Amino acid sequence: MKLTIDDYYNLVSDLMLKKEFEDRISSYNERYDELLSEEVLAFLIVDELGRNITNFSKLSGLKPGARASLFAMVVSPEPKLFSTKKDNRHGAEIYLSDPTGNCRLLLWDTRHVELVENKKIKVGLKLKILNAKVNKSNYGLDLVLDRYESLSLDPPDYPDDEEYNEAIEILDIASIEDDGPVNVAGTIAWKSPIRTFNRKNNSTGQVLNLELYDGTGSIRITLWDDFAKAAEEYTIGDQLKIINGYSKLHDSKREIHTNYRTKVILNTEGEK
Repeated sequence: MKLTIDDYYNLVSDLMLKKEFEDRISSYNERYDELLSEEVLAFLIVDELGRNITNFSKLSGLKPGARASLFAMVVSPEPKLFSTKKDNRHGAEIYLSDPTGNCRLLLWDTRHVELVENKKIKVGLKLKILNAKVNKSNYGLDLVLDRYESLSLDPPDYPDDEEYNEAIEILDIASIEDDGPVNVAGTIAWKSPIRTFNRKNNSTGQVLNLELYDGTGSIRITLWDDFAKAAEEYTIGDQLKIINGYSKLHDSKREIHTNYRTKVILNTEGEK
């Protein structure tokens, strides 16, 4: 349900009069150059007063078609600018991570894109994102920030990792039957050498396979590019957790592939 101005005021009505709340919205409207809706401005006021009732999302819990507010860190590769061929619209692409997974963030508003142009957003920076759209793409779910959404750099209220320690559903390998995102954990039982190959666009990629066993069964994990390079250091017997891997059939056998949303965690012994 979308909250109204009155709904937001009711959250802080014991702290200020309605007129004061409305005046603060007007002040924020000038601060943000009239680029944000009054509902978003009211949200920001309530948030600053510590009365925000929004459920901040984890990256592993994003739902297509919904709105999400969350904390995340910028991870490799570095943010980059791009333009669309159809209408020459300018945007920026950023990769995010939190303790539950990875995701891509697309920026479309000029104010946000300029942060990338001016190198204000770099790998390692912490972000607070309010009211982002969650869209389904060919590679998973994307977060999208346009004109009326909010982005804060290095927010003072960024949570400690302990605050993310909600249980992530880890599936038994033997129970995986469908295509789609999955979380698994187990022991490395076999590992292939890394292999370099040429893509159709003349770029090169790298791939490495390993077999993961969890007591209920085993499954092949296909790691691509940076994940493959990191896996060269893994050894048989290491404990591994795969968050947001993608389950698919290959030659009638089920595999899990990494993509930009995947998080691979080494040495997860005792965690499930």
